[in-house]
Amino acid sequence: FQAEDGIRDHCVTGVQTCALPILIFSPSGDLYFEDNGIDTPSNPDISLSADELNRIAAADLGVSVPSFGFPDTYISYATGQTIANGIAVCAGICATPGVTPPLLVYRPIGASRSEGAVDMALAPVGFGAPFSGGIFTSFFGMFKEGAANLENPVVFADPSSGSYYHFVENQLLGHPNGLLSTADSLFITDLNYGGTGTVYQVFQPQAPPASVPGPPAVAGLVSGFLSSRRLRQRLRSGRARQPRHG
Repeated sequence: FQAEDGIRDHCVTGVQTCALPILIFSPSGDLYFEDNGIDTPSNPDISLSADELNRIAAADLGVSVPSFGFPDTYISYATGQTIANGIAVCAGICATPGVTPPLLVYRPIGASRSEGAVDMALAPVGFGAPFSGGIFTSFFGMFKEGAANLENPVVFADPSSGSYYHFVENQLLGHPNGLLSTADSLFITDLNYGGTGTVYQVFQPQAPPASVPGPPAVAGLVSGFLSSRRLRQRLRSGRARQPRHG
């Protein structure tokens, strides 16, 4: 981070690629961010380490510089084991000397994969209690579209429990890219599906938003908002599908 005095200050080390934007939870002020996993050298389409959701407590910001382990310590995408210096040290997520473990990692749910975290957004307040305090994360997946992309869901995660599930399954979008949450809607940009960009608006169908939020400069870039029945089905009853652990 570039401070006002021109001196660069570090708040974190041991990460590969942080998915932006970095989110600050209010009122706690904790800092949440995603870290992309390491590709398998012999097959870049499959992750060696899992994408992570990490947190720095508000009390530690500007006080200490935590390390999250990259490249020597990570969670295996295939097995879920914590790997430190090439050795499996525990069956799941666990602390290792000098390394802050992730809150959760995104591993396959059955045969459905999620790789390449791109963006994240807090769950809209209007989605109700099942989503309270949760985070949506979009995954770019493979450099393929639609049915050929096996790794591109939009995932809902509950940081307090470590549970997550695919809110939008993979193979339905091209590359879910940007996410934006308002009081009652989640906006999902779909990059290059069918050669065009699309923005989906997810909201409680019984109370659709009256207008498009955001400054005119942003609204002018959006060709149209689509309310997808498939995306809204999970919200129709006012409750979410039971979260699942990876």
